[in-house]
Amino acid sequence: MSEKQLNNIESKKLDSNGDGIVWEYRESQIDFFITLILSLPFAIFFCSLLIEGIHKFSNRNDTSLFMTLLLLFCAFICIYPSYRLIKLLNQKALYLTKENIVVEKYIGKTIIAPLGISYISNYSSIWGTAIFGMSSELTFYRIDSEHYKKISFILAFGCGNIEELYSYLLPKLETYLIGLQEEEYIECKIVLNIDGKMDSRIDFNKIERLRKEQENAM
Repeated sequence: MSEKQLNNIESKKLDSNGDGIVWEYRESQIDFFITLILSLPFAIFFCSLLIEGIHKFSNRNDTSLFMTLLLLFCAFICIYPSYRLIKLLNQKALYLTKENIVVEKYIGKTIIAPLGISYISNYSSIWGTAIFGMSSELTFYRIDSEHYKKISFILAFGCGNIEELYSYLLPKLETYLIGLQEEEYIECKIVLNIDGKMDSRIDFNKIERLRKEQENAM
């Protein structure tokens, strides 16, 4: 995303606090309903399994610790698809200003966290494809701070305009990496390779070349 495009976005839309929005998540209604239609039957099915399991558990004499823990584990497995579907339905908006990440909800308090130097992980799995309606979970991490609020957002099928988000965050991340001391740079590189889904998009060869040029110029 070019600087001109960002300026155009900022001039067109402001958030409720009057801050310019530099990126806003957009998805098609068709993609949203695909996820909804695919995930709703699984949510209902797992809830019915949970109710049936509780009923059978309460009517038997074996109420040992093992059976209790097993039921609690199964309850978590069964409830999570429903929880994720509810979270998807309750999401109103996700956008970035120059300073913050903002997640608005239909019910509940708006989440606002400092953007800093953020990178993102867009996680999906076979289970996600089968049970969660081909949705994925977008998570924001901070590379420049150990103490931050992790923000997650459920993306419907197709992931909307996430490529624009990559285009906005990547140059900031690369500039930050170029300016780090060697030890800090190595630590950040390890972190990005462990849990950052942006790592494959980062041109580390270019960054290390620019780091050397910067070092030689000193």
